[in-house]
Amino acid sequence: MLAYIDDLHMPLTLNQSSSTALELLRDFMLNGGWHKTKGLSYRKVFDTFLFATATDYHWVALSKRLTHHFAIIGMDIPSKETVHSIFKVYCDLVVIKWGSDI
Repeated sequence: MLAYIDDLHMPLTLNQSSSTALELLRDFMLNGGWHKTKGLSYRKVFDTFLFATATDYHWVALSKRLTHHFAIIGMDIPSKETVHSIFKVYCDLVVIKWGSDI
């Protein structure tokens, strides 16, 4: 399974460098699961990958404890023409797949 996290920098932080949600993600990436809040059991997660996005100026502000688990790739924001072209191709493929059912 691929889990997509949009705007990784958005969770509420408890202090300057800690967020419960981000620490939970870090724990998953470090140990492959989470500890349950009640009891001492551990929930192991298998065959799951995380894919996250954040704007470049927010990515820098994230904790190094979390970001070193990611392969960071920088990309420019595509132009409107590029986005239009991508979605036009996708929509054309959907129309072809649906055929005369539309």
